[in-house]
Amino acid sequence: MNGGETNDVTESIDWQALVQRLNNLSQSQASTDLDAAKRAIEVSLGEEHLQAAVDYCIQDKLGSELARSVLQQLSPWSAMQRCYELFKKGDSDTRCSAVELLYVIADGRVLPWLSEFLDDSDPLIQYLGVETLDRLIWSGTVKYEECSDLLQKVREHPNAQIRVMAALIWSPSQSRAYAY
Repeated sequence: MNGGETNDVTESIDWQALVQRLNNLSQSQASTDLDAAKRAIEVSLGEEHLQAAVDYCIQDKLGSELARSVLQQLSPWSAMQRCYELFKKGDSDTRCSAVELLYVIADGRVLPWLSEFLDDSDPLIQYLGVETLDRLIWSGTVKYEECSDLLQKVREHPNAQIRVMAALIWSPSQSRAYAY
């Protein structure tokens, strides 16, 4: 850019209105600057577009990995809600794909859903539920105290594979083969 030139994209965003909208949306929620920035991007892009990105990923269309990466970077609540909606009403493949995508984009707001995943009749959804819990704990997104009931449920789960995961979650000193 030369001297006094401005970027047209910046001029198209009403930053004052965006701040006001975000303040109205988060009256009851404490948020960090990073949370507010992510929320601003979510609102600017449009929640409906991010929900459509979830559908695009689930359908595994060309470019879905890019959409998935964007969703992973933003962790938009609207996309998490869309994943949950697809889990509730989709066919078997859609349900599994939605929970798998949720694993990638989830934050602590999904904790109430994990019990439902653990109770699901599909062993893959059960496993993705415990994997999501594991990722949230190991990434520091949630603390043990926030999910003690879920951890107990995992430890007593009828699925042996889930109980194996419980042993990993409950052993913070164990070396992990993967990083978040």
